[in-house]
Amino acid sequence: TINVNIKGGTYLLTSPLTFTSQDSGAPGAPVIYQAAPGETPIISGAQQVTGWTLQDAGLNIWQAQVSVDTTTMPRQLYVNGTRATRARTVDYPNYYIPTDTGYLYLYLIGSDPQIPPIWENPTAVEAVTATQWKMMRCPVAEVIDDSDVIMQTPCWTNANVFPEPWNFQLLSWLENAYEFLDQPGEWYLNPSTQILSYIPLEGQDMATADVELPVLETLVDASGDTSLPVSYINFEGLTFSYATWLSPSTSEGYALDQSGFHLIGSDHSANTIGHDPNDVGIPGNLSFAYAQNIVFENNTVSHMGGIGLHFGTGSQSNQILNNTFSDISAAGIQVGGISTEDSHPTSDSQFTRDNTISNNLVEYTGQEYWDAPGIYIGFTSQSLVEHNDIQHVPWTGIAIGWGWGLRDPDGFPGLPHATFF
Repeated sequence: TINVNIKGGTYLLTSPLTFTSQDSGAPGAPVIYQAAPGETPIISGAQQVTGWTLQDAGLNIWQAQVSVDTTTMPRQLYVNGTRATRARTVDYPNYYIPTDTGYLYLYLIGSDPQIPPIWENPTAVEAVTATQWKMMRCPVAEVIDDSDVIMQTPCWTNANVFPEPWNFQLLSWLENAYEFLDQPGEWYLNPSTQILSYIPLEGQDMATADVELPVLETLVDASGDTSLPVSYINFEGLTFSYATWLSPSTSEGYALDQSGFHLIGSDHSANTIGHDPNDVGIPGNLSFAYAQNIVFENNTVSHMGGIGLHFGTGSQSNQILNNTFSDISAAGIQVGGISTEDSHPTSDSQFTRDNTISNNLVEYTGQEYWDAPGIYIGFTSQSLVEHNDIQHVPWTGIAIGWGWGLRDPDGFPGLPHATFF
């Protein structure tokens, strides 16, 4: 056994911690990455933001300059450990009439709030729909004549391949414009100037506040392959915090099918069953694939922008024990996927099987994608999920399977028009 003791402190990553089969231990002799006795190491993918100045005394808007080395701006901000809210409108903004390409703003009459599409950075604005079990997010492409809101594709096209009410038929709110800043706890990052704006909550002092802007998408990337898995590695007593997921801010947006699985790219056919055969999943901020006999125990995973911990294709005999997963944008834990290699593996190494998820606390998941479950189990065999405390989740605690049996030759007779993928 090799013990790697990690001293306390915050370790700011600029690239993922990568593990391959060459980093593996052996049966009875794992490599153990663990907190040094009495210490709390924090592995972070954030950039700390300092140098705040008061920009608008009337609205109490504070600003700071950041430098983000990506063309796509991060989607989360945390102040003193609390997730801030991206600046947004009221729910169900009035006078936005659906069109084939987006929305037409047409003010008619009324004393309720008018929110015309007059925005300095329209392509940063995101339209959000939340209906039934589905949530989708699509960015704006342009605004014509301060009224015609054209949405970016392929997101808008993909979000509308599904029949109503599973498509983007309801505008729940608009998000991510400086013009929407009006409530304590809201923030906005200008993609051109990279100036970060924030309205403090009561009691927050921006001179001393700990402000964290997640910029890294993956903190741990542990992947083997079909012939050589990554194996016999333990992670114990560590804290993983502050990672993002950038794809929803691109033209792909977040065109949801179900349970975090969504459509990207083009050529998705309209369907009547509410499921598409070519979905992709949200990535894990801690990601494992072709991983065997990994023990993930007594760790804390918090403030994540994707899935907290994901064990994908070929994950076998892994144990996820006694951890805390808190404040996660999507699912806290996911084991298995929905691809053809997951549902119909062609070799033993592709099977995802014999994994255990036990005695974990999973809370405040689905913070950004309300459709995500606390724990998701895809196409796997002999998964054991027991004695987990799951609380404060927006949709469901545990979701198992996908597609109403549509990857099985007999399909699902209870779903009209369902045919085998």
